[in-house]
Amino acid sequence: MASWPTRLTSGGPFLTFPKLTRSLISQFFAFDTRFIEVTGASARTTAAGVTRYDNGDKLYTRSMGPTDLKALTSSGKWTVTGATGKLRGIKGGGTYTCKMKSAEPGAGYTCDVEGEYTLPAGKK
Repeated sequence: MASWPTRLTSGGPFLTFPKLTRSLISQFFAFDTRFIEVTGASARTTAAGVTRYDNGDKLYTRSMGPTDLKALTSSGKWTVTGATGKLRGIKGGGTYTCKMKSAEPGAGYTCDVEGEYTLPAGKK
């Protein structure tokens, strides 16, 4: 089991994200599709993400958690839902906490993401 602490930043739908492992593959880009259910100053966010690496491999994730629109914060849990190529068979998940730059759509945010992942045997 490997640890996955990182900070990611968004100025829109694309995220900067670290290498999964230094020797495995380098990241190309990540994209999230979010569904946000708003009730007053609170919301519930569900997201599906795809990170595409420069070798063509893809990592699929899902996240969900509450959002406080007054405090401009969001937190929750994420999990790996699938992968292709060298990442096929990866298992993992963790938590995230985010701070939005403003409540305006597309304003961007910064998140601290932590978790653990396990690669299948022979893919280290």
